[in-house]
Amino acid sequence: MDSKKTEICSKALSNYNPITDEEKIFQDTEPLMDTITLRTVAKIIKIESYEYPGGSFQVSVDCKAFDGFATIHDMSLEFFPMKIYQRDRIIEDLKVASIYSIGGNWVMLENSITFYEPDYKKIEPEHLENQMKKMFKDSTLAEST
Repeated sequence: MDSKKTEICSKALSNYNPITDEEKIFQDTEPLMDTITLRTVAKIIKIESYEYPGGSFQVSVDCKAFDGFATIHDMSLEFFPMKIYQRDRIIEDLKVASIYSIGGNWVMLENSITFYEPDYKKIEPEHLENQMKKMFKDSTLAEST
């Protein structure tokens, strides 16, 4: 009895690739996509927290944010913490009416930019945050006239 295994090969099967061209292009360019991030300054408008069956969480944050021309746009932040202490930390960190530097991966949905799991940092010192609050207030007044 021969101890060599018999290899079955089919020309049709050897050319079979279940990955579509689009998937292959994405796999090849995915490292480029990781570097496509956005950073902006945002004012927190509203924070909502949800708990789903099975113990998962979502924290949704509505914001107003500046673009590069100091025009204000709607923006949202979406967090999906796995643990209650992570959810509580996000809610504790982000305060309504405060100003933050927000950055990370984003997507454009309708007329709003949404960040998923962004990094954030409160604008400090306090006098700089107060100046930014004034810019948000002044821009809002200019849009309404």
